[in-house]
Amino acid sequence: MEKFKITKTIRFKLTSSDKSILDYEIKKLNKNIESFELKNFIVGLSDFLEKLEIFLFFTKDNELQVNERINFKESWLRLNAKDEYYKILGNNNPNKIISIKVSDVTGLEEIIKQRFDGVINQINKLNELENFELNERARDEQMSLLIKQIAGRNSIPFFLSLVENTDKMNEENDSSVYLKNKAEAIKNMLLVAIQKYLPNQSQGLSILKASFINKDII
Repeated sequence: MEKFKITKTIRFKLTSSDKSILDYEIKKLNKNIESFELKNFIVGLSDFLEKLEIFLFFTKDNELQVNERINFKESWLRLNAKDEYYKILGNNNPNKIISIKVSDVTGLEEIIKQRFDGVINQINKLNELENFELNERARDEQMSLLIKQIAGRNSIPFFLSLVENTDKMNEENDSSVYLKNKAEAIKNMLLVAIQKYLPNQSQGLSILKASFINKDII
């Protein structure tokens, strides 16, 4: 007899009440949405990318190249360069901690450079839009499109994940520490931006997780 399971995602729209244990978190999120300013969002992203460029790259022959002193954790590579990751792993224990340089993974440097250029382009467009004189509806439509791109897996989230899963050998400053701390703030800013401009695509506020596998339906 075949065994199978059905998984479902249930979405709720939360509204606060005086007795709700979530009252504080909901009010905080709503307050952040109401006070969201595009200019501050752009400044935060630009500052993060500026520090990220210093951390990740060096210039050679007027071209950005990924610093060889940066080690990538295998967990990050497994998600972002799966095929090459398993080639590198070979017969090693998959649970063994390994450090991998960008040159060890064919094509990884180009992926990082292309996506970094893409993010810079998105932020520039966002900055231009902030200065355009458009009616509110047209402006919000353009804003939603750009926020969707910036929130995409290969954009800002890619680099937030990269920052959290890299180490730099013989670092001369504290840029890696700064970036790791800044990443959490950027995540929160991005969440608020999504809630404001793309509410239907938001993953919402995670409260509880439940399993319905092998449960009797009442």
